[in-house]
Amino acid sequence: MTRTSKFSFTAIVAGLALAAPFAQADAHNVGAMAEIVIKLQHFPSDSAKESLAAIAADGSSSAAERQLAEAIAAIQHKVTGTHAAKVAAIEADDALPESVRALARVLVGLNHVPSADDVAALKAITSH
Repeated sequence: MTRTSKFSFTAIVAGLALAAPFAQADAHNVGAMAEIVIKLQHFPSDSAKESLAAIAADGSSSAAERQLAEAIAAIQHKVTGTHAAKVAAIEADDALPESVRALARVLVGLNHVPSADDVAALKAITSH
C-alpha cells in the first residue's frame, strides 16, 4: 500500500467511526417519531410534543429530522402550511435515508390518524 492509499483508507475509517454515533442518533430519532405517529389521534399528545421539541432542539439531529419533528408537533388532523412543503421535499430527497423518507411519506398522506398501511410502514422503521 502506498502512503497516499494508507492515508485515504485511514481517513475513510476515521470518517465512518465519527459518523456512526450520528447514524445511531438518526435511527433513534426517526424511530421515536415513528412511534409518536403510530399513536397519533388527530394531533400529538403533550408528552409527544415534549419529545418532538427535544428532537428538534438536539444538535445531533439532522435538518430533516428537525423539520419532521416540528411538522409532527404542529399536526392538527394533518400536516399543513410550510410544514407540508418541507415534508414533501424530504420525501422526494433521494439523498436522505429511506427511514426518514418513509416517515415523511406517511406524514404527506396523513389524515386524522395513520392508516393500517402507514402503521405497518412505521413499525418497519421502529424495528431497525
